[in-house]
Amino acid sequence: MIQIKDLDYSLSLKLGDPVQGNSDGNIFDSEDRLKYLDRAYSRLIRTLPKLMTSNTPLFANSFDLLEMELTDAEHKKGNGIILKKNDYSISFEKLEELFIVVAKVGAGEAKTGTYYNGGATFIQPDKYYSVLNGKNSSYAASVETKKFYYTYLSNKIYLLPILTSGHYYSKLSTTYKEDAPVLTWDTELPIMNQYVDLLIVMAANEGMQDLARQDKVGLYSNDIMGQLNILQGYAARKEQQEGSDLNG
Repeated sequence: MIQIKDLDYSLSLKLGDPVQGNSDGNIFDSEDRLKYLDRAYSRLIRTLPKLMTSNTPLFANSFDLLEMELTDAEHKKGNGIILKKNDYSISFEKLEELFIVVAKVGAGEAKTGTYYNGGATFIQPDKYYSVLNGKNSSYAASVETKKFYYTYLSNKIYLLPILTSGHYYSKLSTTYKEDAPVLTWDTELPIMNQYVDLLIVMAANEGMQDLARQDKVGLYSNDIMGQLNILQGYAARKEQQEGSDLNG
């Protein structure tokens, strides 16, 4: 773990405005530097998963779990479910997978009342009505065959098939990509040492953009691209090696 305030001196040097102890510099105050680190960290954890795929470091690939008991009558049918956790709405784009529990009518909450407990398959929103009406040969939503689907319409989850008798949706669970934390000087980041220099260069680049220092922006952008290319190459070699090991 690395505390944000421990990165401040290195960032101030990169910005050409050295300070000690999170104080204000001649060009950038402490809040400016914190803002640049915040932007850089958000960019870093968005960028690494795109470059490193299955070898993304855990700090850039953090997920949370949402579990919802479905009690509303429409939700039990599969209609209009809003994903929320602690009053915070979760964007559909952050979802990685979705699981449902289908219960039998009249079985209450007893474990024996569970008819299906497993994944639902995503379908594109423009396919919703064709699947709903049984007009899509690629997706046949059915309770009997346990083929369940979900999509996202008007910022809400819709499940298929719609359940109106015999069964109901009783629970929904999903994993979703966490947002980057809002940084303070006391924030501790689970970032490994080999990514610290990249984070600092990204933060310094943010500052140079604010100053319109195109010479420094070009220099730091090249540094960032060079480091990202090295990381991408490392991840590709590691993935290739893992594939070779699996193939014996």
